[in-house]
Amino acid sequence: SNTRNQSSSVESRVNENSFEKIYIQGGFNVKPLVIEKIEEGQDLVGKDEGIEKEHKSKVDDGANASTDQFGKAEVLESNPERHLSEVEKEAWKLLRGAVVNYCGNPVGTVAAADPADKQPLNYDQVFIRDFVPSALAFLLNGEAEIVKNFLLHTLQLQSWEKTVDCYSPGQGLMPASFKVRTVPLDGRVGEFEDVLDPDFGESAIGRVAPVDSGLWWIILLRAYGKLTGDYALQERVDVQTGIRLILNLCLSDGFDMFPTLLVTDGSCMIDRRMGIHGHPLEIQCSRYPTVVSFE
Repeated sequence: SNTRNQSSSVESRVNENSFEKIYIQGGFNVKPLVIEKIEEGQDLVGKDEGIEKEHKSKVDDGANASTDQFGKAEVLESNPERHLSEVEKEAWKLLRGAVVNYCGNPVGTVAAADPADKQPLNYDQVFIRDFVPSALAFLLNGEAEIVKNFLLHTLQLQSWEKTVDCYSPGQGLMPASFKVRTVPLDGRVGEFEDVLDPDFGESAIGRVAPVDSGLWWIILLRAYGKLTGDYALQERVDVQTGIRLILNLCLSDGFDMFPTLLVTDGSCMIDRRMGIHGHPLEIQCSRYPTVVSFE
């Protein structure tokens, strides 16, 4: 199907209250994140005692904080003048050094960047699960481009075709990871192009497809919308199709009599067979926020 390549955003629903009942719960009718700006030297003793603490975030780092309003949510912008500790500087240096580019644009970070490792196995790939904490760091730092690219390119790797050959990934399955490879162009000497090579478990020790990749993808999509205010991304036809396929895969009827998600051994965070088949806790924990994001 060539639907995803020709997809465009559907009609905007920014001011439509019914949107949250169709797509993501609380996408627009959420309580705004109120960020209280505290000036240096301001006396706070005995003031604002009646304000609920859960609706306010106090900022007192000696620097000025600014907010931009997206829809009904206020997002704290990163302050370029904030002093970074040596540990933070080293952490950002390592994180940026792990960034993977595809066609000149950042699309994620490798699972492990160890220059001394001559045989990185599959840790030199971009894992959907492992990129989530890196993505949150980029979003909180005001760098949303890499996260948006990651969400869209991994969506292109999702299996959309229903097969019964027992060798192809099932419909709606998201890859565990992907790798950017440079291959020569056919008929063009000396010219190369970047291609995305998805891994649906073939490189995993257990040789089984991941269950949680689709769950983490939806969780990150929700976080992206809330932190950037870019709800147009989740309104796209191809993104909505990807969400539906993931939910159909994870909420389908089966032989299990419990409200949890039954998975095979090795299909969770530990990608090797260790006798933990059934209902791994981390799968249920990631499945819950995925499901409650929708009505």
